[in-house]
Amino acid sequence: MMGMSTFEEVQESLMPAILGGDLRGVQRALGAGAIPSEYHMIRAVESGIPAMADAVQKAGLFDLATIRDESNSPVALAVGTSGEPVMVDWAIDQGVLMDVEDERGNTPAHDLMIDIGSSVGIEGADARGADMLLRLRELGVDLNQPNADGERPIETLQSVARMDITGDPEATLADLFPDIVAYMDSIGAGLDDGPVEVAE
Repeated sequence: MMGMSTFEEVQESLMPAILGGDLRGVQRALGAGAIPSEYHMIRAVESGIPAMADAVQKAGLFDLATIRDESNSPVALAVGTSGEPVMVDWAIDQGVLMDVEDERGNTPAHDLMIDIGSSVGIEGADARGADMLLRLRELGVDLNQPNADGERPIETLQSVARMDITGDPEATLADLFPDIVAYMDSIGAGLDDGPVEVAE
């Protein structure tokens, strides 16, 4: 019949809709029988659109605390890559705890620092990171907790941040991320020895 799509066509339409931020396209694909995978769920959270993540979650009934794609989890993406506080609220509404650790002992604060560290020079990244750290602390995340390698979140930021992007060999972590460093210092979770040059 004309206008009917095969299951394969419907299934194949789901990912482009998610990646394109097309909520109506996602809803159409799911309504026509597309079956989301964990990869679809990860990408939906990464979109930063709660309604999209909600539609995919309801269709797939995923355990958001346990699914992973490479090194990303929905918690890491809600906190870091999406950068949208509304996605943190969405994850909490889904029953995801924010004080969880991954297999490397990274907390959501570590995940945020990994994302922010790769955002050197992106306007607003420092302020967004400081705001998200405040939100995580309000949710009970220990911003000073070391991961399995003994690295605290601020040290993760230091190890991830790349001074060569700035072109300034004298750049310090405080130069690159003044809001984050000031906030972490204010709560006693800063660098022990004051400003330290960003690792090459």
